[in-house]
Amino acid sequence: MASSSTHFVDDNTTQVKQIVERRERNGAFEYKVVWKNCFRLPCWRSPSTLDCPDLIQAFDSLLLRINMETARLMAHQKELRPQPRRLKR
Repeated sequence: MASSSTHFVDDNTTQVKQIVERRERNGAFEYKVVWKNCFRLPCWRSPSTLDCPDLIQAFDSLLLRINMETARLMAHQKELRPQPRRLKR
């Protein structure tokens, strides 16, 4: 579930290879970034510190599609579930 491309961070020295996760902190999103050609560990960054709006948009679109499909499958599963039988008294 990762978006990939070549984009630069503010200092123009490290390239973003992939966005692999998103979280919400203090009402704002952060993205877990994997760096290209670099041994740095993936780290969480605010989108304002990244210069890769197309990667962010692609990742958010992917998450939206996954969430919509999950909701659809859960609704379908609920429809298939047998309804409890009521006992007559």
